Amino acid sequence: MNIEEVSSIPDPSIVKSAPIILFIDNIKKSNVKKGVLLYAADEPTMNASGLTKPILIDSFPFKIGRKTNNTSSLTDLQITEQRPYYVSRNHLTLAIQNDDYILSDLESRKGTKVNNLMIGFNYPNSYVTLGDKENLIEIGSTATKGGRYNFVAEIVYDS
Repeated sequence: MNIEEVSSIPDPSIVKSAPIILFIDNIKKSNVKKGVLLYAADEPTMNASGLTKPILIDSFPFKIGRKTNNTSSLTDLQITEQRPYYVSRNHLTLAIQNDDYILSDLESRKGTKVNNLMIGFNYPNSYVTLGDKENLIEIGSTATKGGRYNFVAEIVYDS
């Protein structure tokens, strides 16, 4: 039963020996979005990104790219890798637009895959709107195991 189905509450005078307890299942969660929870989906990604535990992204835009020797890099999360490079210095960005979270590939050579949809420079779409479920993000080379980094992004709501 959801909250819309509760039409009346029993009269307390009917039940005198015990308190009335009303159970309501599936109460809608708040529609206020708090941010995006991002975590590494596998050990190689965890090692390359330094993302050893989930982070809540609540400041946008949030950029992910390859770590460089340039100390003034404009990425928020840097992936360390050796040549050949599979991740661009400025690979993708996560932004908020009209209360939706938008993940955009920043014209990287290898593209980005989100929930099995390729986006990027050589593909019809350069961005995707994240869904309410877990969103699997694959960056780097999607053709080989080496050089592919997997993240999961989930939208978080205020409770």
